[in-house]
Amino acid sequence: MGRMDYHAMRMRHARSRLAAGLQRWGLWLLTFAALLVMGANDPLALLAGLPVALALPLFSAAAQGPWPLAGATLAYALAGVLPVWLTRPLWWPARWAEAERALPLPASVLRASDRRCLRWGWLPLQGLLALGAALLWALDPPGLHATRSLAVAALALAALAAAVLARALLRRWRAAAAPGHASDGPATLAQGVQAQHAQWALLLRPLWRGPARRSGRALALLLAAAPLPALALMGWPAHGGWWLAAQALLAMAGTAELQRRLHDELAPLWAACAALPLRTPPPRAARTLVCAPAALGVAATLAVLLGAHRPHPLPLAGWLLGMAVAIWRASSAPTARADHDAAWTLLVLALTFAFASQVMP
Repeated sequence: MGRMDYHAMRMRHARSRLAAGLQRWGLWLLTFAALLVMGANDPLALLAGLPVALALPLFSAAAQGPWPLAGATLAYALAGVLPVWLTRPLWWPARWAEAERALPLPASVLRASDRRCLRWGWLPLQGLLALGAALLWALDPPGLHATRSLAVAALALAALAAAVLARALLRRWRAAAAPGHASDGPATLAQGVQAQHAQWALLLRPLWRGPARRSGRALALLLAAAPLPALALMGWPAHGGWWLAAQALLAMAGTAELQRRLHDELAPLWAACAALPLRTPPPRAARTLVCAPAALGVAATLAVLLGAHRPHPLPLAGWLLGMAVAIWRASSAPTARADHDAAWTLLVLALTFAFASQVMP
């Protein structure tokens, strides 16, 4: 198998995974786009403002001094690695490692295909940032004229650092998939687990060292992203309705995706433990874990609302009720009727967004 054949196979796999993801997330994307356009006075200006909003923090940091600029450059470099990390399952699943070792592929072919896939995940964000920098250069807002050249240089440095970090991450994935680093199986996970702790061990340990590592990474990412709408509400309270709506969308989509991943990755492990003297975790334990990021985000947002604002009580109660129903519904197992689930999701999301627009005084 040559270089082009192997890379074409990886791209076909990526396109099939992307199409499956769009089928699963298309409803969320269309709903969010429709609500975003309905709430904007000028949809074209809103779309044009996205790259500007992405690049503006770096330009603002350049105007504040060298240390803020250094911190912003580092943050942009780390953010540039995030798309590569998130799209890794599209173009190189870890289960391919054994098959790749069995194929007569030289290391140069693997590295060349990895670099092309790396650009596939690295370029979209960097293109948006470059477009935002070009628009800021053309608009020349007051206060940023003297440092805009420095900001563009810092943006280029951050893009280069992101590429270097992504290459290092890619090499680490290859090394982790080498022989002798296989994931722990059900037997390894069950060794040394006491009977009274087996339930929690079979729920939590696979997220860290077992077959549910993808779910563990998704849980960590959702826990980190859950307080972001609350922080945005603290910084920009004038747009409070948007942050509450974003909290609802993040909670529903994140909970549904985490529930799906946990079910796909833990169900085979728990089925394999049926013949062992171990009790598998009850459904409420897994459901509590799935709901934890959304509950954390709602609690943080509620604390900010009650501490720094005087929200209207009735819309706030409606928003909280909608959030509770949405989180509980998203954490349940999907039914056989996908159209019923989609209609329910749209209804709860629309009601929650309507209440969110009336909460702020």
